[in-house]
Amino acid sequence: MKIEDYTTNESFQRWVKGDQKSAIYWEQYLATHPHEKEAVEKARQLLMALSQEDLIQVPDQEKVVNQLWQKINTTLEKEPSTQADYTTQPTYKHFRISPWQRWISYAAMLLLGLFSVWYFRSEPSIVHPQKSFSYITKKAKKGTKLTIPLSDGSLVKLNADTEIRYPEDFATHRQVYLKGEAYFEVQKDSLHPFEVITRDLNVKVLGTSFNVKAYPEETSQQVALVEGKVKVGSNPESNLKKTFTEYLIPTEMLTFQQEESEVAKEIFDPMEVLSWQDNIIYFKDASFKEVIKVLERWYGVDFIIQNPQRKFYNKFNGTYQNKSLAQVLEGVSFALKFDYQVKHKKVIIQ
Repeated sequence: MKIEDYTTNESFQRWVKGDQKSAIYWEQYLATHPHEKEAVEKARQLLMALSQEDLIQVPDQEKVVNQLWQKINTTLEKEPSTQADYTTQPTYKHFRISPWQRWISYAAMLLLGLFSVWYFRSEPSIVHPQKSFSYITKKAKKGTKLTIPLSDGSLVKLNADTEIRYPEDFATHRQVYLKGEAYFEVQKDSLHPFEVITRDLNVKVLGTSFNVKAYPEETSQQVALVEGKVKVGSNPESNLKKTFTEYLIPTEMLTFQQEESEVAKEIFDPMEVLSWQDNIIYFKDASFKEVIKVLERWYGVDFIIQNPQRKFYNKFNGTYQNKSLAQVLEGVSFALKFDYQVKHKKVIIQ
């Protein structure tokens, strides 16, 4: 994306202004699009450089344009002038655009873009200050799990390599931002719905038990309902190709595929989805890649494949409860037919 694409994106603008709902999407966007970091940072600096006065005024179109040209002319007057050498032969001037002039051009596009947002919307979101909260962050690192009691009486169980963020004043603002996998036991409160927000999904409930799997590096996300009823919808901050709203009843699981914004519902296998809470690793027709990813998170190790061209075609099935990495690798390596060495926190597959 170009810098002007970011600066005129309303979700991006809200993120720069400190909106927490927008933050979870853009943090995960940067994690999965590292090549866009430079453009994102330039766009962020450009937005921050513009004064609050520029953003909150809502004048008529002519006034916007006049003020914009005043800023540009004032800045250009400060640019050092250079004298051209003329000869008797006709010459062409080659204009070089300075970094500052390029910044001005971006500012012009941004201000006009902001005016367009105001002009076509009766209530522009960018001009409203966001209510700020103090947030608590909890993380279960690779190789660990964590159980967190919340102040409203709800309980959250974090699987390995999972992070949640929620307001300190949680009893009246029951929102949890999730990266990874967690199981929620929600205390009923009809006045304050409970909301789980991931990169692509919003899950809203009053009181229920459910599992959410939403690791940032994976293209699919899942919500599995154990008790109660939940409403699952697309996250408005994620700029998906399609939006949706679905309701789940117990034993149903919704799977969302990010690439095509596809949604599917099915009856889930509790052993396959929920067994991690009881320290059980459960594989059902798992590919080599799926097995490796689970073991990396579960035991906090990294797998190194010495021959990246090697293909593993077999599917793996197995159940391990409270087993060591060595015990699990013994069964997996036999079934998938590979040799390995363990050195410190690395598993080298030969």
